[in-house]
Amino acid sequence: MTTKLKANARLAAIPKQPGIPIDLPSESPPTDVQANAFRPLKRPPIAKVHLMDDDLLGSESIRLRAQSTLLGRDCSGISIPHDTEISKRHAQIRRLLRHGVYQWMLEDLDSCNGTFVRVRRCRLKQGRKFQIGSRIFSVSFTQHDSKSDSTDSHGRVASLGTSLFAPALPGNEKPTRIALVECTRERKPMILELPSQECHLGSDGRVCQLIIDDDPWLDGRHVRFFIDAQNRWVIEDMASVNGLWVGIHAFRLRDRTWIQMGEQRLLFCAPLVLPSHTQS
Repeated sequence: MTTKLKANARLAAIPKQPGIPIDLPSESPPTDVQANAFRPLKRPPIAKVHLMDDDLLGSESIRLRAQSTLLGRDCSGISIPHDTEISKRHAQIRRLLRHGVYQWMLEDLDSCNGTFVRVRRCRLKQGRKFQIGSRIFSVSFTQHDSKSDSTDSHGRVASLGTSLFAPALPGNEKPTRIALVECTRERKPMILELPSQECHLGSDGRVCQLIIDDDPWLDGRHVRFFIDAQNRWVIEDMASVNGLWVGIHAFRLRDRTWIQMGEQRLLFCAPLVLPSHTQS
């Protein structure tokens, strides 16, 4: 018998070990029904805040695991120490459970320069603050007096002569004038009065009735002012590059809400909350 045949005979004489059965997946009919991706359901969801780089192209991501997170120049939460326009304890983001659903609130902590969120449109209210370009304005409703009309240090007129004033408030004999008063301590504040039922503010005098031509962050036609169907004055962003920002005291954050404190911009991102992600 040859060597090869002898080797095969010895292998055949070795008792075979029982193998581990393997159940191969059987073919099943195709289906379009898929499971949801895994999400924790027994603990609160985690939102994120992105601290944007100066060019807004990159960011630092911070997870909001605590129920309350402070934001400021010198605080235990999200600290931005190099921006002197930010207060030490500027604002906070709180996670709340309301009606069994988690939500996040942004609250200003009486900061010196305010907390702002980017909006598409907003009502004009007495004392409400807006950031347009590099300037912050406060809305002022006052009784009209032609003797008080004046111009600012640049010769910009505060009353344009063709102003359409808002209806008189109850008990007032004079119509109400609506003006935007610049919030600044560095120079004489600019005062811009709304000239008509609909007008635009921007850097291009060919298309705007309210002109600010020395602000590089202002679009040619940046915002629009108009009276809505409920007879309320509204300001609306005209898809500008740098947006329209409104000052807040307390604001419910939604996914991809832009926030500004001082010169720092942040992007809030809410997590996906499944219908079953609730607590009693």
